[in-house]
Amino acid sequence: MEMFEVYGPLLDEISKRTAKLVIEHLKGRKAIQPEYFTVAEAGLYIGRSKDGMTALLKQRLIPIIKIGARVHIAKKDLDTFMVSHRQ
Repeated sequence: MEMFEVYGPLLDEISKRTAKLVIEHLKGRKAIQPEYFTVAEAGLYIGRSKDGMTALLKQRLIPIIKIGARVHIAKKDLDTFMVSHRQ
């Protein structure tokens, strides 16, 4: 007897219950699409590490918004940067 035959129905039930719990938890919440990212978030958005993103910012290849010690990057500026590097 294969493992899937033994555990398959149990895993299916766990998946269904988990999905139901997640849907209930998220019900009524609005998805927020951020217009501004932190350095780490911006890196994730364009597929770079935080250090890689910092290097791009130090080269002034992408504009930043600085409020106190915090640095923010506009989503539209990241999109513009990526389009400008399309080959």
